[in-house]
Amino acid sequence: LYNGGRDRIERKILSEREALANRRLELARARVTQEAARAFFELLYINMALGLKQEALKVNSDQRQIAKRIARAGITSSADVYEFEFRESSLQTELNLLTHEKNVMSRALSQAMGREPRKDLLIQGDFEKDFQFVRAAVPRPVITD
Repeated sequence: LYNGGRDRIERKILSEREALANRRLELARARVTQEAARAFFELLYINMALGLKQEALKVNSDQRQIAKRIARAGITSSADVYEFEFRESSLQTELNLLTHEKNVMSRALSQAMGREPRKDLLIQGDFEKDFQFVRAAVPRPVITD
């Protein structure tokens, strides 16, 4: 039965709707992937920063001990010791803030991957190498739990 080409037009409309739905799905996947990659690299950065802060805390502690010995020997005043104690307090505060940020980003990454939010998500990677890789292609994070 001839219906004036209505079936052909309806198939064309359905085809366009399907193409639009597929494009929306691709965009949603791209957003999720982008969010997961951002959270992953934030976590890599935070892990690197945590390591550096812990190292700085250790160096500061060693320097504080040296300053105490020098002050006890009467070579310098106790002001140097106080300065290292103040610096230790500042470094500890920064370390606590970074730990909190790490927990927040771990939860964000877990959610972006569709997993139960968790603050103790373990990731591996080298921030410098992996970030350079992202410029050329899609990131390949290694995530374990």
